[in-house]
Amino acid sequence: MGAATGIPWMPLVAAGIGAGGGILTDITILRALDERKEKNAKSQPINRAIACCNSLIRKKKQKSEDLELPAD
Repeated sequence: MGAATGIPWMPLVAAGIGAGGGILTDITILRALDERKEKNAKSQPINRAIACCNSLIRKKKQKSEDLELPAD
């Protein structure tokens, strides 16, 4: 870029702009990933509670089926 403009200090400016832009992009990406992890972490306890309740319901159904006497 410096050779194209003919300004001797332009490569230093271009490198600084590229590095700054790269850092800002990395920060943006990492924040988005962190927000996604927070959303998943908040929803997991609810999913675990639902799974726990479903397993308890299945166990109760099995016990009630086991307790029923055959109609012989």
